This record gives sequence, structure tokens and C-alpha cells, in this order.
Amino acid sequence: MGKLELLLAPWRSQSDCLTPAGDLLIRHWPSEGSGAYLHELYAPIGSEQVASLQDRFGFSLPVSYADFLNEHNGARLFLNTISLSGVIDEVRRSVDPNDAQPVSAIDTLEFFLVSHSERWAHGWRRIGEITVNRQWSIELNVVGTIAVVIDDRRSMFTDIWSFLTASVDLLAPSFAGEPQRDIWDEIDDRLAISFERR
Repeated sequence: MGKLELLLAPWRSQSDCLTPAGDLLIRHWPSEGSGAYLHELYAPIGSEQVASLQDRFGFSLPVSYADFLNEHNGARLFLNTISLSGVIDEVRRSVDPNDAQPVSAIDTLEFFLVSHSERWAHGWRRIGEITVNRQWSIELNVVGTIAVVIDDRRSMFTDIWSFLTASVDLLAPSFAGEPQRDIWDEIDDRLAISFERR
């Protein structure tokens, strides 16, 4: 079991699904639809895909991020509240959970280069986002530091694992027990307070 799977162990259940592609879907969440899972962890990528992503980054992937990709080619956590990009060869459009795939890391990087060229020039690369009522960018630099960015405010984490641990700790109380429909404002407020205070 990998590091992220260990962090998400409290939500493991009999409703979990391992897809034919090797993706792990954790905790069916029927109130959000028949194909909704609380967490989606995508199968790891191969060395060719890592090399392709490294070329797009323009630098060697930091060890912690490469370790993450060796476990999971992106993820969607807490009903897509946190989305970490992955390398995909072809975009598929489907509501079948067996066809789920991460947001394209290549598309994410290309958009970030155009829309945030100054941050790109300073060595930052967008690897995902946190979205509730507001949207925070999840960015990585050459040494592996993670920045969670909204407007001009940043919360810094030493690496992908410290970011994921803090995020799981922060969001866990809202997803303990049965699904609730009215949690989004509370989650958005909790994220804003936590990330804007760091």
C-alpha cells in the first residue's frame, strides 16, 4: 500500500473498486451519483510518460513528486475538491467510473505557461487545483516545494506528501460518516482559513 492509500485508509470500504486500468476508486458516494467515489487514485505511469512530463516541466522531477507519480498518475480527492493532474495519452469522455482519468498534466502546464508566465519563469509548475467555491492552484518547484496559491497569497509545503497529509487532515472531518449535501461552504471556509494563515 502506497503513502496516499495509507492516508486515505479511513475511507476504505467494500464499495471500493479497482478498475481494469488499475485505478483505485475509494468509497462509493451515492448521493453524488451512481459513478461517484470519494477518492480516485489513478494507476502509476511508466518511465516514458515520466520523461515526457519532465520535458514539459523543463527540469528533472523532484524526488517526492516522482515518488507520487510512481504510485499514482494523478488523483481526485474528496469528491474532486483536490485534483492532481496526470499524464494521459488520449482524453476520454465517459461517466463510467472504469473510464475515469486524471486532468491532463500537459494541458495544465500549457495553460499555466500562458496564463502565469512570470511564475513559470521563476520555476513554478501547476500540478493541480483545489476547488470548492474558490479555486486554489497547486504548484510545484524544482526542489519539490508545493505552493497552494490564490490571488497573491501562498501557503507553502515542503513536498507533495506534506501537502497531501495537511489536506487530508483538514478535510477529513467533513467526510467522516455518511455523505452530507450541505458541507461545501464549511469546506471552503476551512480551506481559506487554513491556507491563508500559513
